[in-house]
Amino acid sequence: MALMFSETSSIKRAVEKINNVESPKYARILSRILQKIHLKDERPFSEEEEEKLQGVLDLDSPDITLILETTSFFVEQAAYHLAKPANLSQQLKNIGLSEEKVTLFETSWTAQAKDIVERLRKKTLIPNQLQDVNWRLNLQMAQADRSKMKSPNAMFEFVVSADDEGGRDKIQMEFSHEELFLLWPVSTGFIDVKELTCQIMQRRCPGEENNVSDLTMDYYQLIPYSEFNPSEMLPLHTMVNLQQAERVIETLLALELTGKILLGATYHCKDVNILDYTFGALECKIDSLERNSEEAQLILQQIASSGRDVYRSVNVEAIYKLTRRGEQERLNSLNLGNHKLLWHGMKAGHLLSTLKRGLVRSPSEVTSTGIMLGEGIRLSDTFSRGLQYCDAYQKTSKVKFMLLCEVSLGKEHIPEKPGDGLTEGLHHIKGEGSLYPDPRFDLRLPSGVVISMGKLIQGKSSLEFNEYVVQKDSQVRLRYLLQFNQEEH
Repeated sequence: MALMFSETSSIKRAVEKINNVESPKYARILSRILQKIHLKDERPFSEEEEEKLQGVLDLDSPDITLILETTSFFVEQAAYHLAKPANLSQQLKNIGLSEEKVTLFETSWTAQAKDIVERLRKKTLIPNQLQDVNWRLNLQMAQADRSKMKSPNAMFEFVVSADDEGGRDKIQMEFSHEELFLLWPVSTGFIDVKELTCQIMQRRCPGEENNVSDLTMDYYQLIPYSEFNPSEMLPLHTMVNLQQAERVIETLLALELTGKILLGATYHCKDVNILDYTFGALECKIDSLERNSEEAQLILQQIASSGRDVYRSVNVEAIYKLTRRGEQERLNSLNLGNHKLLWHGMKAGHLLSTLKRGLVRSPSEVTSTGIMLGEGIRLSDTFSRGLQYCDAYQKTSKVKFMLLCEVSLGKEHIPEKPGDGLTEGLHHIKGEGSLYPDPRFDLRLPSGVVISMGKLIQGKSSLEFNEYVVQKDSQVRLRYLLQFNQEEH
């Protein structure tokens, strides 16, 4: 069963207040909420009744509101998850609710769950839909005598549709530095998808559908769904669905890591220059190459070999030489040989996370190429192919990035059919393209690494360009970063 309640600071405060309320009094509060939980525009207690509650419970207005809203939240979550009484009880115990209050919930839910769920369905559990999100980051400084203390706070404003006539409400929430880090456990969603993959690959008999359904629900609870429809949530029950979900998580993990680096840079901005902090956090040495240097000219010539049209459409703004800590030693320790410089195109939003952690295996694409070559790190000896994977950060920007990597290829395997993976003694999968660099002009550099410098020649293949897929992250070393923009035709 999915986690229904997270132990946030707000819920902790609410649980403490609820535990201090006498059980008979709280039973009446719970009963009233259960009666009116389905009413969209009516509060469980009127303003006059809430004032009386303040006197009866000896609590101020914010505490009363906190108790009522949290209790309503518990009920709505139980209905949304169609929770069994025993599971509801256990999860309430896990967040610290007292035994007496848990028993009240369990008894009430056992007796009324079916009716409550039915009434909430008519209301719809999700009446408001998220329309827009605004945010800002505040850095609050302490008093002059404690000037070293800083408190970053993120302010989020969620704009939601409030009714069928197009009305909108704005919900503002503030997160501390610690809360923001715990806001989005994306990696848990990745685990859910991996479990689903195992289930679907192994499912050969009926009876497993419930497990796939539960894992799908866990995934949707953690990962935003851009095409949300409250009446229909399709299970992730095919490999195509799962590959798409893995790509979503891959992007979110990259953005999560980038966000943490930038948040840290903002937090320390009074002590350390933001750019210095960011570069230090990456643990990657970045040196700009002079355009007339031998290395830069070699790379520019290689790009030109992809074809005159491509070369004319690309404006190279900068070439950087990269050195990630320990990557060279890790590559050499494999002793595979057959080192080549290969292109890897990427989304601009993945840049910082890639420089920080290097290239990592990604799920196969939902294309004939992806199905044929499978999972791994995908690279090409042709700049034009890498270009197809590049995206600018936003529509208003034309800046794109591509990596030129040293890859220890070892022995190759050319698949004859989809799913024809590597066997023992082979180290990479090669998809042969109908256009590929003339191998007669391959250039071996003094370091022993080979770069393809020949113009593209015609071959016979279902793939457009040569592609190489390696299974191990340790087979790839980041060597150069290309920053460029591309004219649209």
